[in-house]
Amino acid sequence: MTDKGYREFTPRPFGPSTILTVVTFTFVDANDVQRWVRRRMLISSDAPVLDGQATKIWYDAADPGNESRIVVELATTSAR
Repeated sequence: MTDKGYREFTPRPFGPSTILTVVTFTFVDANDVQRWVRRRMLISSDAPVLDGQATKIWYDAADPGNESRIVVELATTSAR
């Protein structure tokens, strides 16, 4: 993950806050071409997205630039 789409947000006093944002993920395809894919995500203050957080990305090797065929799975722990 390269851009979480927000700088920070503060939890509400009575429970977690959420923010709808666009997160940018970067990957290198099988031809060593760096690509980006953007996904809208609802992020909770209880589980914020961290810069450099690990993800799994699946793409069509025959058409790696086709964003509609790219699947992103955000890991539940950071890449620290």
